[in-house]
Amino acid sequence: MLAFRAPEIGGLWTRTRVDKPSKSQFGPFLIDVQQRVLRRDGEPVPLTPKAFDLLTALVEQPGRLLTKEELLQKVWPHTFVEEANLAYNVFALRKALRDTAENGSTSRRCRRQVTGSQLS
Repeated sequence: MLAFRAPEIGGLWTRTRVDKPSKSQFGPFLIDVQQRVLRRDGEPVPLTPKAFDLLTALVEQPGRLLTKEELLQKVWPHTFVEEANLAYNVFALRKALRDTAENGSTSRRCRRQVTGSQLS
């Protein structure tokens, strides 16, 4: 089974909406879901729209292991897509986050856990 672990989000945080926070911080990264921007140390990190949606799906489920099927449903709702699309976007996201096979991740499972906090 292909699965990916969401980044761990800890600490205190506030919500501006009832269902999910608009900003989350993990390590040097800050994701603003409403503005659809990811920043590393304050600088924008370029992501394709689907790679951003993938990251959003992971951040919305902190510390939870998400299956391939769950990710496909969240990123491509009501659409049939090949599994290769998910693999490509995981690759693009890892590249953007500088999380490559050389620094400890695996191709079948993203095991890296990132701690951080959710913001408003």
